[in-house]
Amino acid sequence: MKPLWVLDNYLLERSTPQSGPTFAEALTQAGCDVSRHSFEPRGRKLSGELPSLAERAVMAYGSYAFVRHVLSSANPTVPRPGSYMQIENLSFHRFAAHLGDLLLNDDFHILPFGELKRRRSPPGDVFVRPDRVTKSFTGFPVKAGSFEYEMSCLERLSGVGLEELIVVASAKPIDLECRYVIADGKVVAKSTYGWAEGFTPSTATDIRCDEIAREVAGRDWQPDTVYTCDVALSEDRGRVVELNSFSCSGLYACDTIAVAEAVSACVADEYGMSVKE
Repeated sequence: MKPLWVLDNYLLERSTPQSGPTFAEALTQAGCDVSRHSFEPRGRKLSGELPSLAERAVMAYGSYAFVRHVLSSANPTVPRPGSYMQIENLSFHRFAAHLGDLLLNDDFHILPFGELKRRRSPPGDVFVRPDRVTKSFTGFPVKAGSFEYEMSCLERLSGVGLEELIVVASAKPIDLECRYVIADGKVVAKSTYGWAEGFTPSTATDIRCDEIAREVAGRDWQPDTVYTCDVALSEDRGRVVELNSFSCSGLYACDTIAVAEAVSACVADEYGMSVKE
């Protein structure tokens, strides 16, 4: 039986290939079955009914809430990969222990948010982000003069708890950001990404970033069979920003056919079957 991909329409919209099929179309071309849904996390409502997941190799792809919902709907007695979402391995402290020499924020400190609030404002600009990959807020730079204000906003507006672990590092300049899909120890696709108005993702990454991604893919320690690696070009060097769950990562301009074929092969291999079955 063919592998089944259960897809979140929200995340599919974050795949904008420069040419070729959409990710859902590429999965079909790769010999997989596809089931697309929209998800309302507050009410835990999924549009349309899930197909039967029994006796199938199933891969969920969408937001964290979507993937958790799909997995909770599955029969726990049926062995299958389910998702590429090794949350603990993708926490900053975990991958930093293995990739510290490649990190952009290699001068980091990790401390509880309550302690971060208690300490005095740092002398210079810093970058803050949650330790967890299931982020309570998106990492951002903080100007020295607005440190107390920004910490108050995190507590009041983002609901960051006093015991949540926070990563703090000196602010670094970034000239380019690139996302790489790594599957079975190989970089299989790449794309630039960004949030500036008018920015268009493309496959025109920088060779210095490409080299760092290949180094990460070739290391003995791997967080999962498939994951994404974000690399920034900073001060003429490629440096690792973070690792993310493949099942919850946007693909931007990545080659959808390459991703569909490589990841579906990993899914089929873990379930002991052929993609074309």
